[in-house]
Amino acid sequence: MQAGPIPATHTPSARRAPRASWWRLDRTDLYWLIALTLVAGLLRFASPIFLDIFAHPGSAAPISAWGICHDYQDPSIPGLGKPNDIAPNSPFLFDELYFANDAHKDLLGQDYFDPEPPLAKLIIAIGIKFFGFNSFGWRFFPALFGTALIPLMYLLARQLMAVRFFAIAAGVLTAFDGMTFVESRTAV
Repeated sequence: MQAGPIPATHTPSARRAPRASWWRLDRTDLYWLIALTLVAGLLRFASPIFLDIFAHPGSAAPISAWGICHDYQDPSIPGLGKPNDIAPNSPFLFDELYFANDAHKDLLGQDYFDPEPPLAKLIIAIGIKFFGFNSFGWRFFPALFGTALIPLMYLLARQLMAVRFFAIAAGVLTAFDGMTFVESRTAV
């Protein structure tokens, strides 16, 4: 009895092929995923980025980035934190006042009433646990999760359609969407 060739279904490359074809990813997709994630992460963690070289040439650093740990009501910045404001030195933006305090209460085991689902506060609480109760602590993990949303949208779009342009468009639109951008930079 002569042993014939091994069927193609029993080779190691044939076993890996369905998984690779299911993801529909190749090296170009990997480059797009990395590029979109880096751009989204830079925008979420470092912006607003100001080109001071045009506004005040030679007076300071050419580029300044406030980032997620900046106190946006700093009284030393002209026009911000005016003494007659309701909260002149508050580091909170929008509803961060409620979300960050509720997340801190979660860590302390204190009860509070909130009609909203707890996932956002639990994500914020992780940052407070690692970095302390400050603006960086309560904004870090929402920014991290917001950055992770971009490659997830790319992968989802790549699964829905085999056309790479569709996945790139989904990733770019998610990275630069105003609502996604603001919500992932603040602790809400």
